[in-house]
Amino acid sequence: MSRAAAKALGLELLSDAPSDSVTAVRVPASMDSGAVIKGLKKQFGAIIADGQDELKGKIFRLAHLGNYDYIDTMGLLAALEVVLAEAGLKFESGAGLKAAQAEYLRLKG
Repeated sequence: MSRAAAKALGLELLSDAPSDSVTAVRVPASMDSGAVIKGLKKQFGAIIADGQDELKGKIFRLAHLGNYDYIDTMGLLAALEVVLAEAGLKFESGAGLKAAQAEYLRLKG
């Protein structure tokens, strides 16, 4: 769901073969991932991780370990859309949520 949302928002995944435990997403060169991370925490109390070493400020990471259900994921993605829009990313509002929901329904079968 997170990967489908990121792609629908026009963001690039860090890996072509991502782990099931995390989704690493590149931010546009004009954006600092630290601002996205701080915005999520300040506005919504949501905690995601920055990149490390040479990727710090260039990616953010969404964890998928533990008890993350549909509501948790959709809530985080909705908050992420708000923060990304405020940071200047241009996309159709709700595009990430729509893609995430479609992915959920596809996987549910």
